[in-house]
This record gives sequence, C-alpha cells and structure tokens, in this order.
Amino acid sequence: MSLTSLRPILKGFHISPYEHLPHKLRVNPTADREIFLHKKDIDYLTGKMKEKGFSLIPTEVYLKGNLIKISVALARGRKVFEKKQVLKERDVGRDMDREIGRF
Repeated sequence: MSLTSLRPILKGFHISPYEHLPHKLRVNPTADREIFLHKKDIDYLTGKMKEKGFSLIPTEVYLKGNLIKISVALARGRKVFEKKQVLKERDVGRDMDREIGRF
C-alpha cells in the first residue's frame, strides 16, 4: 500500500471481478485504486509509514453499493530482541507439552 500526501493509491491489491457482468463492464483486477480519506488521516498515516518499522495492513475488505471498502491497521514490526523472546517462549511451551505427554 502506498500513501502520498497528494493522492493516496492502493497498489498491488487484487480484487477479483464479478463473473456475471458482461465482458465490456469488467475492470482490471490489479489496477491501482484511489483511496478516499480525510486529509488529516492521510497526513497522519503518511508520517507513520515514513517512520522505521511501521506498515499499513488491510484487515477487512467488503462491498457497499458500487464501492469497495477497506479497513486498514497501522502495524509495528517486532524488534530483534522481541523476536528472540517469542521464539524462546514458543520453544519452552513446546518442551513443556512434550514432558507432559501432549503433542
């Protein structure tokens, strides 16, 4: 997903065409789509995406009339020490399950 302060555009998002439409009414499923947001929201998301470690993730896609609506979430990636901690907790849990007899 790409955001610019002038015109936010959703790139690389595949939207399958509705199969029951006549061929001439179908659109390109991978075309870049314009995102409609308030200027304040665009500026906020653009600023956050420029920071290191933040990404904009589409969480929900649905149709409302002739519009395709997308809910997005601002996500922060894990730092290296957080990744190591998660892997360690996972290994400890797996070892405990083996000792107890669960698979």
